[in-house]
Amino acid sequence: MTTQSAPLDGRGHALDPDYYQQEHSSRAPNSLGSRQPSHMPPEISTTSVLVPRTWGVTLISLLDSGAIKPFEDVIANADKKVFDPEINDINFGEEITGGHNNYGIWEVIKYRGQPRNDLIAKFFRRATPHEYGEVNALRMVNLLVESGKTKDPHPLRKSSLLPVIIMKKKEGISCRQFIEESHGKDSSQGPLLDMWQIEETMCKQAAKDAVNFWVFHDDNNIDNGLVTIDKGSVKVELVDYGDAYMVIDKSTPEETFYKACRGR
Repeated sequence: MTTQSAPLDGRGHALDPDYYQQEHSSRAPNSLGSRQPSHMPPEISTTSVLVPRTWGVTLISLLDSGAIKPFEDVIANADKKVFDPEINDINFGEEITGGHNNYGIWEVIKYRGQPRNDLIAKFFRRATPHEYGEVNALRMVNLLVESGKTKDPHPLRKSSLLPVIIMKKKEGISCRQFIEESHGKDSSQGPLLDMWQIEETMCKQAAKDAVNFWVFHDDNNIDNGLVTIDKGSVKVELVDYGDAYMVIDKSTPEETFYKACRGR
């Protein structure tokens, strides 16, 4: 008996075998991110799956059709030089966060001689096609300010020159924090969304961006969204374009991207 391996996501990364089995079985697939995180308060509802995943449109089908490609697969020679310039006239505040795919994200408090509170800097250990692609994605969604290399601001590390992306900062609190702070509240204390509604909102935004900017943000977990509340309505802004895809077939409808986001 042979075991069918999970498909790859266009970057050579294996998709979750559980999702793969669900997509290819007669059972209705579960919602995106269907495993409840262990940190999530158990009382938070995770049963209101608002959109059924029965369309058959997935990230794999978009890749197979050529509608999208990973940004790292569409790198030109000029893209390989985006981290060559040295950035000197810049000062950093507090470190915001670190992650598996970066070497720290920092507040920018001064840039080109001017005080700033609307920029962040994302550092990397090295520049690879993945980082070149992120620069391209940020440029296309109008968030890129500059890319280059500058000294590592971390006081406990050797102050070597590192690749860095300077980008516009989006406002809001993380979706994860919003969900956790909503625990125990009722609607009279402000708008409430459970994790599935957050993911639905993120997918709607990803679909709009795909047809407006030709960038499909597929990494829509609750750590990659920022929540703001305006006149009682909740808006989710997408962040982290390191794993975004370039839209090649620009005739692809917005609804198709939405279904792919929800149906992965």
